[in-house]
Amino acid sequence: GRKLMTLMEREQLRDWLWDRGINQVIFVVNFLNLLTPDEQTEVTRRLRFVAESFRANLPSTISNLYRVDALPALRAQLKGDAAMVQTTGLPALEIALQTLVHQQREQIIDHRLPRLLAIAPHIQQSLRSHIQVVESAVRQAEQERDRQKIAILQKAQSLIQKGFDESVAELRQWLSPSHLLNEYQTEAANALQGLDFETWVELALRPAWLSHQKNVVSWVHKACEFFDCPRPVELSLRFPPSPDAVLPDASTASTSPSSTVTDTFTKGTVPTAVAGGLGFLLGGPVGAALLGGTSYVIEKMGSSAESGTTAPSSWSSEQIQQWYAIATQAYLRQLSTLGLTALDRYITSANPIIHFPLPNEPSTPSTSSPQVHQLSLLRSCSDRLTDILKTLNPHPHG
Repeated sequence: GRKLMTLMEREQLRDWLWDRGINQVIFVVNFLNLLTPDEQTEVTRRLRFVAESFRANLPSTISNLYRVDALPALRAQLKGDAAMVQTTGLPALEIALQTLVHQQREQIIDHRLPRLLAIAPHIQQSLRSHIQVVESAVRQAEQERDRQKIAILQKAQSLIQKGFDESVAELRQWLSPSHLLNEYQTEAANALQGLDFETWVELALRPAWLSHQKNVVSWVHKACEFFDCPRPVELSLRFPPSPDAVLPDASTASTSPSSTVTDTFTKGTVPTAVAGGLGFLLGGPVGAALLGGTSYVIEKMGSSAESGTTAPSSWSSEQIQQWYAIATQAYLRQLSTLGLTALDRYITSANPIIHFPLPNEPSTPSTSSPQVHQLSLLRSCSDRLTDILKTLNPHPHG
């Protein structure tokens, strides 16, 4: 009563209750016991004027304006002073409320429904506004997530491509004929002559190949993991068969040494040091070079026959070294050809994985973020409210 009808109270009456169809209000005024009699009369008059606009369907026997001295009522109640409680106005308010509840219990839906229908559009609009705000925030978060994901994929793709190119270049250099010959021919010839060629291959050639092969393949496997692609067929190389280190009997060249050596190449009776897996080369450019590499042996043997000397019964040390050099050279060249072919084939299958097209379409929306959960709750609440309103008011106006 000391702050009668403040601005907030007037706005609640005018903008919140009245606009929502709530026209049945019971007014309870407190602290009147602290005012003078004249002030109490003035406050009561002003409140009665306001209260008349909110009687609606109240029975004429029930007032909607009550004076209550709350603190004296509490003190009297604690002391058990029933007479004093009666003078505070609180019992009259309690009786009025009980009477209203009893009378309107059967019509409670009829009283609440108009209020619900008046309030519901405001709630719906509030829900729509919140949904729009949260939807915008979710879209921005998803766009930022997609941007960051694409940036990460682009960076990963660039790093994988660089690493793959470098490892491929290193393997190509290792497989080049010049490198294999410079690096391994002497060792290979000594191993062949020492009847230990296969062991040398397992200890020298194969570990080097496997190291380079692992470097190349590891980058492709990284791309498969990043871009969720199946792995291609592995990069593999079947090493050429080892040449046979056992030389034929040199006495077979006694009649015509030059023609005998030439026949061994052209008729398929190449000394076993060369024939072991290398005879196929004799038909092409490498074969021509191979035959050229034996010219020294052929010339030496031919010159011996022309001078009338007796044909040797065994290969000379120089001739043996020449055969081993030819055999290992051909083996390493064949290894180069097979390895480079396998590498080119693997690059063809790996390129589509490394150059995997990055997604242009938005990714699947996240279902775990708090904003997405909030959006789901808001939509669910809005849908339920709409369905309930359709049931309560199937033919809304407008």
